[in-house]
Amino acid sequence: MLLKEFMTRLTINIIGKTIDTGLQFVPRRYKNHFHENSLKPPLQVGAKINNWTYKELLSAESGIIHRYFYCPGPKKDAPVFLFLHGLIFDSRNFINQEKLSDTWQLIAYDFPESSEAYRGDMNDFRYLIDDFLDCLKIDTLYLCGVSFGGGIALRYSAAHIRRIKALVLVSSFVMNSSKYDRIKSRGIAKTLLKHPDYKIHWLIHTILKFSFSGKKNPLSPLKQMIHI
Repeated sequence: MLLKEFMTRLTINIIGKTIDTGLQFVPRRYKNHFHENSLKPPLQVGAKINNWTYKELLSAESGIIHRYFYCPGPKKDAPVFLFLHGLIFDSRNFINQEKLSDTWQLIAYDFPESSEAYRGDMNDFRYLIDDFLDCLKIDTLYLCGVSFGGGIALRYSAAHIRRIKALVLVSSFVMNSSKYDRIKSRGIAKTLLKHPDYKIHWLIHTILKFSFSGKKNPLSPLKQMIHI
């Protein structure tokens, strides 16, 4: 077991050094390209889409600014349904679900792009959600997570069995279920957190580009879906 842990840490260290070296050569012009070609423009507080209103909330406890879409519906005492988006998306993923507000108060949370709460651990997201719900004085809720957000929702539900009334997972997966998975994710996170967003975007774009390349690659049709 000690040997396996040593080899895991050694492998992650080598991968981290390789990433650090590679990201030194990202063209400076890519920084402007990254900002000019963002998938969606930034949201403004007070913006309204499909009966949703974009809001901002400052936590007096943590100092974190939470941003989210809110769709209250006709029932003031309706239970809360919280939605968590995937890794490269935001709360706008859920704006077509306004019909659900007939039954629930809908909240689509926006994970901060950067935050002092991020320390390279999956529990960082649990802390963010706890802080957000405490600000709104929400004790119990229904929870939905998509993709990476589903992995977060799953972990949050496991830690808050009495707080979550029901859990909906969409295209989700279990993350950091073993000691070695946690070593890997924390090691990679430690590496990536050192670099600016545009370099990480370049890295992801490059990996996806090679993953979907080749005429006979069954994944090649996905290139059009994610603009590779």
